[in-house]
Amino acid sequence: KLVAATADTDDSKAARARLTAALAQLNPAGGILDDGDGTGRHADKTKKAMKKGDVPATPAPKPESKPVGQPQPSPLASPDAALAERGAKFDRLDVDKRGKLTLEEYKSRQSNPEAAAKRFGKFDVNKDGIVTREEFINNGAQKPK
Repeated sequence: KLVAATADTDDSKAARARLTAALAQLNPAGGILDDGDGTGRHADKTKKAMKKGDVPATPAPKPESKPVGQPQPSPLASPDAALAERGAKFDRLDVDKRGKLTLEEYKSRQSNPEAAAKRFGKFDVNKDGIVTREEFINNGAQKPK
């Protein structure tokens, strides 16, 4: 039964009391009735669904976490973008701006020196103990990819 907002009858007071009670039980986050403390944080929707006989929805899979640190180039990135990314990484490693890195310089700027030494060996194509910017950008390949 509709009640005017300005009405001041016993029916209107009872309707407002019912509305206030219903609003107090609402879960503001989920929009459902809740047995929790009124904040909506403690609603157990799975338990409620089971009480009703519904099949609970499976939770959505969490997105994969990305490694913290340097941004990874997109697999869809162009070869030029990948080469530019490697060039920028070399520039960050080449603190002295000489255009080359020794094994000790390279290892000192890596979180895992043992793994860095192995990578350095792959980058150093001519095995002279120095990785040039070109060798680093080409990822140890003889010719640019």
